[in-house]
Amino acid sequence: MDEQHSAVAAEDENEAAEDSEELEGGQKIYVRRKAEWLQVGHWNKEGLSVEDIDARILEVATEQLKPYIPDNLVDRHPLNTDLHGWKRKEVYCAHKVDNVTTYRCLLAHRTNCESMLRVIRGLQTVVVEVKHPHNADSHSVDSSKKLKHGHISAIMATVKADPSLSSTAIRRQVATSVEVPFEMTRNVQHLVRQQRKTVIASELQGIELDGSFGSFVALKESMWFQSAIQR
Repeated sequence: MDEQHSAVAAEDENEAAEDSEELEGGQKIYVRRKAEWLQVGHWNKEGLSVEDIDARILEVATEQLKPYIPDNLVDRHPLNTDLHGWKRKEVYCAHKVDNVTTYRCLLAHRTNCESMLRVIRGLQTVVVEVKHPHNADSHSVDSSKKLKHGHISAIMATVKADPSLSSTAIRRQVATSVEVPFEMTRNVQHLVRQQRKTVIASELQGIELDGSFGSFVALKESMWFQSAIQR
């Protein structure tokens, strides 16, 4: 373990020590057992560019999340601070470390998933660690009062496969794999419209057709420009 990583680990140990303190009179306080951070990536900065290191961090982050969250959920509300669906929680500095960035699982609020990832950028090394690694039960309980993440993923995949389907047809098709409560009909309709809009915009080179003359002109110019480049 390198020096800067030891500094971050020492801070964790100090916090754990505070949790196990005893009150006067020998009466113990509640001991909160903290999960350990497990190292899943470690690289020396020497000989590697910033882009190379970032690519390796992204690869490890993807491996830790991909088996448990479909890609379409990761791409649903992306932010510049995301790390393949890991949502940035905080950034702070530690002794002899450039910075430490911690991330929480994309479905943390929905499923109370405790899985976390942190990236420790030291002076000579970069370390990636995970706490509460994902397993098959990490997202088994969805506390959302609306569409569950399984519903959302299935509906988005169906719309992407055939955007021309109506929300009723999509709901029936999805129901063969995951049951969608009837009272969620409006939620299904909203999600279908939203995803259909995204798919069509992607097919039209990102141009949104809103019915105005200007949007059709923009589409025409874009298609002409693409054809001109191919020539």
